[in-house]
Amino acid sequence: MERSQMKSGQHIEERNEMLSPEMLRLMETQDITYVKMQRDINRRNIDRLKNEMHLLDSSGSSSSRPQHTVFVDSEQEVNEFDPAAYFGTLPEFVDRKFNRPKVETLENSEIARPLSEDLRRAASARQIKLRELKDRLERETQLKRAESEMVIRRAMKEKGKKKVGTDMLGLAVYKWRAERKK
Repeated sequence: MERSQMKSGQHIEERNEMLSPEMLRLMETQDITYVKMQRDINRRNIDRLKNEMHLLDSSGSSSSRPQHTVFVDSEQEVNEFDPAAYFGTLPEFVDRKFNRPKVETLENSEIARPLSEDLRRAASARQIKLRELKDRLERETQLKRAESEMVIRRAMKEKGKKKVGTDMLGLAVYKWRAERKK
């Protein structure tokens, strides 16, 4: 009771302020194994979304450009290197990670060009996936914080607790003296 505070007529621990109300509710009703299971499910979904984003990413930004190693014999060839000529495609398709048609294919066959509506739909689908990925990453940090909090609360019920400082998540860090169990 010495370390608890009163806010609007209710006792509040300082550690509860670092967690969202949803995570506090989850900690009260579930145990650590459930939170670990939810983190694993969330982590698998994050990996799946990152793999899908690889396919949806067709922008020509420098961070997402394909990295090819082409070996040439001299510095002059390095300066004169033309990726469109080397890959046999048009300069507009050099930045693509997949579906890079050759010039011969473009000349011999009719390739359907995407409509502006299809491009808009693809861009909105990409934005939806990005938003979902961001939300899942936030949930991952919240579940990680809740899991560490549950472990600490279980350990605090034992004897010899001592507060040392705070961790990178903003929660208090405790250290216990090593004691031989009989």
